[in-house]
Amino acid sequence: MIQEVKTVVVLDNEIINVGEWDYQEGQNSLPNGATVEEREMFFTDEYGWREVGWALPMTLEQENKLLKLQNQANAERLEFMEDLIAEIAMKVYE
Repeated sequence: MIQEVKTVVVLDNEIINVGEWDYQEGQNSLPNGATVEEREMFFTDEYGWREVGWALPMTLEQENKLLKLQNQANAERLEFMEDLIAEIAMKVYE
């Protein structure tokens, strides 16, 4: 993996261009609010240049597994809340 400091164009905290901006002989100005910065980047054949710290996107299988675990945790939390409400109601109406 290649890693080096690259010149990038950043707009709203997102890298919109890696390398010097192509002004196309004055016909293509930087977008309003964009800045030119130096960032530590790495290169992969599959994703091109990415900023150091960028995480690979999840596969559908990984995302599905995560969603199932989150769903299970939410179901358990809901059950706990229902039990808690029932206990509070019993105390209130004693």
